[in-house]
Amino acid sequence: MTHAAPTPTALAGLRIFVAEDTALVAETIALFLRRLGCVLVGPYPTLQTALDAARVCSDLNAALLDINLDGEFAFPIADELSARAVPVIFLTGYAAASLPSPYRDFPLLEKPFSSTELQGALSRLQNVAHSRLPGNLK
Repeated sequence: MTHAAPTPTALAGLRIFVAEDTALVAETIALFLRRLGCVLVGPYPTLQTALDAARVCSDLNAALLDINLDGEFAFPIADELSARAVPVIFLTGYAAASLPSPYRDFPLLEKPFSSTELQGALSRLQNVAHSRLPGNLK
């Protein structure tokens, strides 16, 4: 992921869950999200730690999930979060067509991606995510 100098945006305040097993990528995403004013939940480097956290985390607005977490697929995390209407974006080197059919319609950022692409993907989820901010629940 390339670096830009993001500033707080309309994404500020969103609680973003992150599961990523590559330390450098995880730290880059974390830094970028903080600069946007997002609240970082994670990053979690393994399927089990991420799944355990996903089961107990509340008030999440979106999730960024690396599909392959240390050799295990993150689909159970996507299932857990989707069941609670948390929008999920997959981060991966896999093509969308290679994903199992239930996951082909999830937003996908193919690695390597830029900070601009990540911000754009999150912005597309912004209306759904902001509707879940505390105080905006209907």
